[in-house]
Amino acid sequence: MKSSMIRISVAAALTVVFSPPAVCGFTNLDFEDATLVLNDPTFGFLDWDLAAPGWEHSSGSSTGIIYYENVHLGTDQIFLLRDRMSPEGGPYALSGEFSLSFIGGFDVNDQAFPFIDAFIAQTGDVPGDARSLQMLARGPFDVFLAGTQVMMMDLGGGLYGGNIPGFAGTRSELRIVNTAGEDGNEFTIVDDIVFSPMSVPEPSAPILLPLAGLILSGRRRRA
Repeated sequence: MKSSMIRISVAAALTVVFSPPAVCGFTNLDFEDATLVLNDPTFGFLDWDLAAPGWEHSSGSSTGIIYYENVHLGTDQIFLLRDRMSPEGGPYALSGEFSLSFIGGFDVNDQAFPFIDAFIAQTGDVPGDARSLQMLARGPFDVFLAGTQVMMMDLGGGLYGGNIPGFAGTRSELRIVNTAGEDGNEFTIVDDIVFSPMSVPEPSAPILLPLAGLILSGRRRRA
């Protein structure tokens, strides 16, 4: 009995020693890893490491927590976890049980009172077969990968996608920024972020081809 237990222990140890290093991919891209533990039952504040594990965020006043069920009436940034309990006027989650939304604001802790465009970000390994980045979204936003803006196209139904040539297999920061600006007052809501092996078709492609055909046929008729 003891010898069999020793063999199992040695095998387990060898497995740990010789196993390949883990791939540090992106996590919680659908925001479904949220754990709802209120750190202030009166206002419904949530801690970042539980409500949005894996994600980092812009700095500034009121950014140390994620709002839940309520939003404040101040002028600083707000990060809000959305589900069926979200404040009236939603929308609620775009897909599944949770979505994350955020809006820029002033840093009231800074005497200069600067306006900050709220963002969420995380760094990971882009899959080797990735050709595009796709996500559900509402509101104004820009997407950046390794500091380069990804030109996102509206694919309909709240789905957006952008091609990411050259980023496959690289370790990159993914950043999503609310672009409403100082004069705007609109949340960005994001969900179901996916690195897809399929490229996103250019929106002009199905339009230009029929036009080219009409031009050619017109030239033939003139001839």
